[in-house]
Amino acid sequence: MKLLRQYSSTMHGNYKKASLGYGIVMGIVMSLILLVRYLIYMPAKAPITTIDEIALLVLMAIATIIYKNGLKDKRITFKEAYMIAFLSAIVCVIIYGIFMYIYTVGIDKDFQNHCIETLRKNPKYIKYTPSQMKEMVKVSNIVMQSIVSNLVMSVLWAMVVGVIFRNEKSEIINRNKLK
Repeated sequence: MKLLRQYSSTMHGNYKKASLGYGIVMGIVMSLILLVRYLIYMPAKAPITTIDEIALLVLMAIATIIYKNGLKDKRITFKEAYMIAFLSAIVCVIIYGIFMYIYTVGIDKDFQNHCIETLRKNPKYIKYTPSQMKEMVKVSNIVMQSIVSNLVMSVLWAMVVGVIFRNEKSEIINRNKLK
């Protein structure tokens, strides 16, 4: 297969430790965004919103910039930028999911009703009965939808962040060296 190339890249820093730290901070920030929206009377109407997605992208970019600027040569490959962004996002999404549970159960007790109203406005869900809609917006479903949606978007956003912030190209491995 001559179409596939193999690349060799070097990780310049301790990306696992950095991802954990950045992910915790990102999760706290995402949770605070949700809480502030509730406090200023703009509560979320669905488990995942555009504001959450944009905040996740911005936080992933900030984490990658901080990591890159902390490196000795400030050189980062796509792979390393992707790993920092994606691993940080995984930790962030787990923390955000835990907070989403706390938010739904204890902070915004009308959150499930907001979700039902959002579903009612969508013509695709008109055929469902109120009890079926109530089942769709159980706390566990809300939390899982939030986690899964954010994880899927994290894969895509990490690629975007990796492409934008890489400043070192990986070397193509010569096939003769592999033999």
